[in-house]
Amino acid sequence: MFRDIVFYDYYSTYNNDSFSSIFDLVPIEFKMQYVQSITDSMKSEDLIGRISENSGKINPDEYIDTICRNYWYNDKIVPVYSLTQQAFSSTKLGAEKYLLPNYVNGNRAPGAIITSKGGNHPYFKIHVGNKYYLYKKIGSVMKGNSNYRDIYVISPKLGIHQGGNHQYEFYTGSLNESIFDDNLLPETFNYSNVEANVINYINQLSPIGKGDNAVKLKYKEHNAAFTGFSNANYYQVSEQ
Repeated sequence: MFRDIVFYDYYSTYNNDSFSSIFDLVPIEFKMQYVQSITDSMKSEDLIGRISENSGKINPDEYIDTICRNYWYNDKIVPVYSLTQQAFSSTKLGAEKYLLPNYVNGNRAPGAIITSKGGNHPYFKIHVGNKYYLYKKIGSVMKGNSNYRDIYVISPKLGIHQGGNHQYEFYTGSLNESIFDDNLLPETFNYSNVEANVINYINQLSPIGKGDNAVKLKYKEHNAAFTGFSNANYYQVSEQ
């Protein structure tokens, strides 16, 4: 029973000395196993490469989701992506294109970002007003067999991070919702709706090139770890 409580406390608070944490009561030899595993992961440039070779049951996508959705505030883990207003209004697919813009807490944020400037990061975030919004790479726009653009969709964050106070939600994994209302997104950003909008946009794009050399752009999904993101419990009622 005590072990179960320790697991829950560690993965929900990460030993942040909050008033609800009991992690300071855990024997040091027991505690260090968890501390070392997280420390090794956070120091790594390649999160997938830090997963133990013996952890065959771990889904790397879920592992990265859990880290990035909880540590979204850390620029070394989740970098900031700068928006340009032209990408909201342009109908053409240039270096970037924003789809399904919607207002969240008074700020306009796109449901999806198609870009050549994502840096192949699994996640990035945008800063609009006084809020950060998190985006996950879910696929690519393919030009033949080549990756032409990366596709990112808005994703629910996990945990609450205010100043030096951090309440993590490691226990939720990648497929469950946050218990904090501030992390919920409008129902317009339901993953299935955003993905359908992306596919429809790509299908309507004109081929690149002329004549026999013209190439039709296609959508390719990379990450299937978003199953839970179609759960309606993730989303608030859309703002009027």
